[in-house]
Amino acid sequence: MLEVHMIELPPIRNIDESQERPFWYRENDFCHYHRTKGHDIERCQTFKNLVQKFIDK
Repeated sequence: MLEVHMIELPPIRNIDESQERPFWYRENDFCHYHRTKGHDIERCQTFKNLVQKFIDK
C-alpha cells in the first residue's frame, strides 16, 4: 500500500520520557506503522482501522 501511495505513514512522534506510560505500553514492542516502540503492529488499532477501511471499500 505504501509503494503504490495508497497510504501515508503518520509523522513519527517522539516519546516523552518524563510522562508515565499508558497501561498498554510494551517497551520491547515496535509498531512498523507508527515507527515507534510501545506496541506492535498486531496491536495497533490505528492500523487495523486503516486496513478495515480498505476492506470496506
